Amino acid sequence: MGVGLEERSAADGRIRQAVRAGDKDAALRTLMDAYGTQLFTVCSRFIPDRAHAEDVHQTCFVQAYQSLHRVLERESIAAWLMAIARNRCLDALKIHRRRRRWQVLHATLPEVRDGHSTAEDEVHQASLVQRLRHALEVRSHSFDTAEY
Repeated sequence: MGVGLEERSAADGRIRQAVRAGDKDAALRTLMDAYGTQLFTVCSRFIPDRAHAEDVHQTCFVQAYQSLHRVLERESIAAWLMAIARNRCLDALKIHRRRRRWQVLHATLPEVRDGHSTAEDEVHQASLVQRLRHALEVRSHSFDTAEY
């Protein structure tokens, strides 16, 4: 649930106080209450798929939790958190593009066999050999009867 500017300012104070006291869990809860809605809005604007946006939203809070000590160095917790969101969203979009390129590439690649031929492969190969021999015989016969 989002909060107003005054409540957010008070929340920032509680977040910093919890970080100083070493209570990262309380700091994270307050961070999520104060910025959760705004952060999800940012994620969903970058990433239209709701489930994917929710995953990135959660990833943002994981990263924030891991680097909560940095809120003491920042003037604006909101700007710090939104920078995390922007970066994680851009990362997610890059990964999505790479996966799509890989899927297109994979769909256009020929099937790779494991080196073991099937009975169907052997029949096909025998048929090709037989047709090739026949073509060579016909060709050879036409050279034999050709006049120069």
